[in-house]
Amino acid sequence: MENEYKRKDRENTKTREIKISNGLLVQADGSSQYSVGNTTILCGVYGPIEAKPFEEELDRANVEIEFRPRTGTTNTGDRWMEFALKSIFESEILVYMHPRTRFKLNFQPISDDGSLESAAINSGCIALINAGVPLSTMICATTVIVTTNGDILVDPTAEELLNNAVSSHTIAFSKTNIDSSPVYINSKGKFTREKYQECESVSREACKKILKFLESTLESN
Repeated sequence: MENEYKRKDRENTKTREIKISNGLLVQADGSSQYSVGNTTILCGVYGPIEAKPFEEELDRANVEIEFRPRTGTTNTGDRWMEFALKSIFESEILVYMHPRTRFKLNFQPISDDGSLESAAINSGCIALINAGVPLSTMICATTVIVTTNGDILVDPTAEELLNNAVSSHTIAFSKTNIDSSPVYINSKGKFTREKYQECESVSREACKKILKFLESTLESN
């Protein structure tokens, strides 16, 4: 493509460097700090713990999500993030193994240089594994954008999201069915069905690589 978007630091389909630190929160049952480039988020897992009386379920555990900004008060975007993460982890955690209890996941962004939502999903999954919580499968997410000239960029920075994106897509896949439909999609902006399908394909290949890295990191810890 004549006007193809060219990144200075990496190829369009590559993520930034990923770093993982587990067990940083001593009082949590499990935790993980996940960094991709200059985006960093910390997740602490607590549970199974006693459920609040008005939330107790006889045949399953409840999943509670708290997304706390590093400074200031929570906003609409934080509430949406809580809703999205709850929908994901309620399906991932084997909640029927722990009736009348609850799991609490606390997320705190340390720095946000783009792709925070997918970083939060990956951080939550790793923290649950660190806590020994039984899961139906491992999941992995990535964010992609479509640029003004139609190129697809994996793991966009905040600058790329602000200045180059006509649409953005955070897409998560399960390890056991990674070649099947995504388990989570959050798309924003204007795009065609064909362009979304292209984004999903690019995201799937990126998630396969991220999963391999996550698995090797977990095995070495």
